Amino acid sequence: MTYLCFQLKRLLKSRLTYVPLLLIVAASLVTLFLNAKANQNNNLGVQISESLQQTQKAVADEKERLKTLSKDSAEYPYVQKNISGGEATIKSDRAFLAAYQKGDWKTVYQKQIAYLEKVRQTAKDKTIDATMKSVLNRDLLMYQALAKENFAYEDPYFPTQALPFVLSLTDYLFPALLPIALIFILSNLYTSAFASKTIDKTRLLPESAWCLALKDIAVGFVVSLALLILSVLPVFLVAAIFFGVGEWDYPILHYHLSDKTLYFSAIKDSVLPSLLLQVLSLLVMSVAIYIIAQLVKNKVATLFVALVVLLGAVVLPLVVVPLAPYVQWLPTGYIKSFEVATGLLQHQLDNWQMSATQGYVILIAWLVGLTLLSLLWKAFSARKIQLSIA
Repeated sequence: MTYLCFQLKRLLKSRLTYVPLLLIVAASLVTLFLNAKANQNNNLGVQISESLQQTQKAVADEKERLKTLSKDSAEYPYVQKNISGGEATIKSDRAFLAAYQKGDWKTVYQKQIAYLEKVRQTAKDKTIDATMKSVLNRDLLMYQALAKENFAYEDPYFPTQALPFVLSLTDYLFPALLPIALIFILSNLYTSAFASKTIDKTRLLPESAWCLALKDIAVGFVVSLALLILSVLPVFLVAAIFFGVGEWDYPILHYHLSDKTLYFSAIKDSVLPSLLLQVLSLLVMSVAIYIIAQLVKNKVATLFVALVVLLGAVVLPLVVVPLAPYVQWLPTGYIKSFEVATGLLQHQLDNWQMSATQGYVILIAWLVGLTLLSLLWKAFSARKIQLSIA
């Protein structure tokens, strides 16, 4: 227990422990600021205001044009029709904008549903690609789900409320920054035991190699959990103070793994699976870093090898198409935990064998296997040193 406390105290005294954490929090807060700015510049109210201004200008131009036409001309009735249609659109847009400004979300969503249904009906008579049809269907289902709950609109691409924002970080920021921070912290800690490639200072301690290895791995677990908690908590609090916590029943996009169809379900259904997958992924990475440190026994080399191996395992399945069918067997495949929990990653990779439940099994299996491997290697190394001394 003394060795475990000693390692934890070393972590608390090291600057390398705090610098990566501060960078993650800073990057998260900058992302929150950029999301808030994007929301201000491109929300539903801004979009409808711009549409209203364009329609008003178009109607004004048509009225000026009408003055130059003779009532007997062929264009006169068409211009009149354009003006009437434009004025009807202006009236509708003003009602939409008034509802948006009052926070009358039910009216806002109903108008969006009516507009999208009209667009979809028009699209049936025209040739449009499957992607456009999918987007129309997705947006229509989203507004229908929102109309049932009558929640304030939260941009799915630029969330600012604490709950959806933190979950979005597990897809876009944390999969890269958390492993890098963990590698920097643990590579420095684990390699400090080696005075050289052949001298392990922990062998001077009156404890077995297995016991020391278990304590080092336990320290890695503590660092992984603390890193995740301290990365999430301040960001969650800042977002909650300025933009609110968010609704636990807010509908977000999911995919059925059985028939590959999309649907909208409460965000609370994905919170626990996402956090569990994120925690297990980081625990597996911490053991992998320990094994790399035991093999390489050099701080810079361990840092380099761990970055290449772990970040490569995160990125490659997402960009190398032939690897996509096998990503469910990799522990790093579940680091984008929120997308796995909602089925978005399965849709993106066209790999429907992945699931949160399977992720638990795979990650626990990797965790147990790597832990046993590290214990065996530590015991083997200690035995090899004893034989060389004898």
